[in-house]
Amino acid sequence: MTPNDKHAPDRGSGPRDLLARLSQVNPTIVVLATAGLFFGILLLPDRIGAALILLIVAGLAWLLSRTWSVLTGSARLMRLLVIGLLVAVAYLKVTT
Repeated sequence: MTPNDKHAPDRGSGPRDLLARLSQVNPTIVVLATAGLFFGILLLPDRIGAALILLIVAGLAWLLSRTWSVLTGSARLMRLLVIGLLVAVAYLKVTT
C-alpha cells in the first residue's frame, strides 16, 4: 500500500489519537452518557451488571494511567476514589 492509499491503516490511530479525540468531546455529553450507561447497567442482572461495571473500571483505570503525570494530587485522589466506589458497587451487585 502506498501512503496516499485511502484504505491504508492510519498510523496515528493508537491510544494517543483516542485521547486526542476524547479531549475534544463536550464534557456535558460525556457525563450524561456515562451516567445513563451506569444507571442502565444497574438495572441488568447481577453478574452481567457487575461485569460491565468492571469493564468501565478497566477503561477508567487505563485513562488514569495515561493521564497520571499531568494530574494534581487531589485530581488523582478523586479519580482513585471514583474507581474504588465503582469496584465496591460491582462487588455489592454480585453479593446482594
